[in-house]
Amino acid sequence: MWLTAAFFSAFTFGIGGFLMKVGAERKYTTADLMLGLYACGSLLFLSTLLYTHNFYINLHVISFALLVGLGSFYGNVFVYKAYTTGPASLTAPLINLNIILVVMMSVIFYHEVLTWIQYLCIFSILLGVSILTSSAKKTTVKINFKLWFFYIALAILLIFLREGGLKIAQENQQNNLAVLFFGYSLGVILALGHSLKTFKLKSLALHIKGTSLGLIIGVFSAIGMGLLTYALTKGPASVVVPIFSTRSFVIILLAVLIYREKLNILQLLSIGLIITGLAFIG
Repeated sequence: MWLTAAFFSAFTFGIGGFLMKVGAERKYTTADLMLGLYACGSLLFLSTLLYTHNFYINLHVISFALLVGLGSFYGNVFVYKAYTTGPASLTAPLINLNIILVVMMSVIFYHEVLTWIQYLCIFSILLGVSILTSSAKKTTVKINFKLWFFYIALAILLIFLREGGLKIAQENQQNNLAVLFFGYSLGVILALGHSLKTFKLKSLALHIKGTSLGLIIGVFSAIGMGLLTYALTKGPASVVVPIFSTRSFVIILLAVLIYREKLNILQLLSIGLIITGLAFIG
C-alpha cells in the first residue's frame, strides 16, 4: 500500500504543480495562489486530524512544522518564479534534483542501504539533469538563464527542507499530519502578510481568481502530501521520495499538451534519463 500511495502522491502533486504554472501564465500573484493553497491544505489536514482523533501539539511538532512550513512556502514561491522565467517542461525535472539530497540524508544519517541498481538510477538522474542543463539554452523559449537557474537552485534547497523535514519528523516518531497542519498554517500567515502588501482594490477580480486557483492547488497539494506522509511512515525514504518526484512527468506532459512547449532531442533524452532513474529506483 505504501508503494501505491507514493505513486498516487506523485500524480496528484503533479497536477497541483502544473496548476501553479497555469497561475504563472495568467499573471496571478504569488500571494493569492499561496493563500488559497495553504488555507485549503491546512483545513484538510485539520479535518483529518480531528476525524482520526490524532490532533496534538508539542514543541517537537512546532519545530518540525517551522522547518517544513518555511521550506514548503518559500520553495513554492521560487517554483512559481522559475515557472515565470522558464518553460515548465524543463523547470519541473530540474527541481527534482532535491531528491538526491534526501536520499543522501537517508543513507548517511538513517543508514538506509542502496542497491547497485539504485546507485545506477541516481547516476541516470544526475546525467539527465546535466544534459538538460547544458541543452536548456537551445530551447525556443526566451529565458533569462542566470535568473532561472538561481530560482531553481533556491527551490531545490527549500523543497529539500520540506521533504527532508518530513523524513526527520517521522524518524523522531512525530505525527507528520500534525506537522503538515501547523506547517501549512504558517504558510497561511506568510501568504496573508504578502497579500496585504500586494493587494489592490481595482484588481479584486484578479485576486479572487488567483486565490480560487490556489484553493484548487491546495486540494491536490494536501492529498499529495498526505499520501506522501503515509508512504514515508511505511516505506524507506530512499525509495518513496524518488517515486514522489516522478510528479515532474505529469507536469511535463500537461505543459507539452496544453502550452505546446517544444523539446529538442537532447532535452527529450535528458528527461527520459531522469524519469527512468526515478521510476526504477523504486
